[in-house]
Amino acid sequence: MEKSALKTFTFLNLIVSLIFIGGCGTVKIPVKVAHPAEINMTPYKQIAISDIKGNMGQEFSDGLKTRLIECGRFKVVDRNRMNQIMKELKLSQSDLTDSGNTIKLGKLMSASAIIAGHAEGNYKETRSRKRGTCYKNKKEYFFTTYFRKGIFSTSGSIDVIDVQTGEIIRSKVLNAGYNKSTSAIEQK
Repeated sequence: MEKSALKTFTFLNLIVSLIFIGGCGTVKIPVKVAHPAEINMTPYKQIAISDIKGNMGQEFSDGLKTRLIECGRFKVVDRNRMNQIMKELKLSQSDLTDSGNTIKLGKLMSASAIIAGHAEGNYKETRSRKRGTCYKNKKEYFFTTYFRKGIFSTSGSIDVIDVQTGEIIRSKVLNAGYNKSTSAIEQK
């Protein structure tokens, strides 16, 4: 081969090798997809979580409280404080017109939004079995396969309420489901 042809051939080999090496060296970078907020919570710095009704209410309330605190955008008002606020709200109309009680109520009302709602959970499980035979080394074996399927579903709704106006800012229906199946074989 001529020197120039050999140089061209070597150069092309180098380019092709770099393309293959570069193609194998790519790194996948996960990108978190952000969904736009359904409501603008910017004006609400402090949020109280009211009692969430239903058989999953406590778990839902605890999870919601944890997520709100972890996000770092809100101060979450203690539920015991909410009970104190509700007692104060039961004052008669004449007590609310007294300026001293109005100021007292305003100091208690440290939350600017309240989250209320309900959450229900339901679990159903089905079990079944299937008998069969198999052969190994010309010997017959009997076995039973047991199947178990569980379905968990939740439903509920939450309301975000502006404390100052009593207006429901947003109401949202929530539904979710999860199922899982397992099986095991018993040989005889």
